Amino acid sequence: AGKEKLFSVPWARIFKSRVCWAIFVGHTTFNFSFYLLLTNLPSYLRLVVGLSGDEAAYAAALPYIVMLVTSISGGLFADKLIAARILTNTQTRKLMMSVGMFPFSLSLTNSLSDTHTARAAAESTQRLM
Repeated sequence: AGKEKLFSVPWARIFKSRVCWAIFVGHTTFNFSFYLLLTNLPSYLRLVVGLSGDEAAYAAALPYIVMLVTSISGGLFADKLIAARILTNTQTRKLMMSVGMFPFSLSLTNSLSDTHTARAAAESTQRLM
């Protein structure tokens, strides 16, 4: 009555896989930027851009509010693309990553470099609350 080994995990093959490293790098960089912005964006908006505390809080919340809405709607849209066989799983994932990350990076870069845009974002987010 010895213990049977149900399966063995091919760790060497997994860690040599380019796909595994792409997932690792993508996940790591997303988490780094997510938590960097989450913790530092309000202070940056207040100290560097010159927004008041309330304005900085609302402007800092805006990317996460947009992320909430687009994550849910993007997931539903991706499911429809796959179910209708318009795109494969891989094509859908690549499309959704491109659509999700590129505009966010552009808008973040532009909004943080322009005080008026950051102030307008704070005001519009405050009206939503």
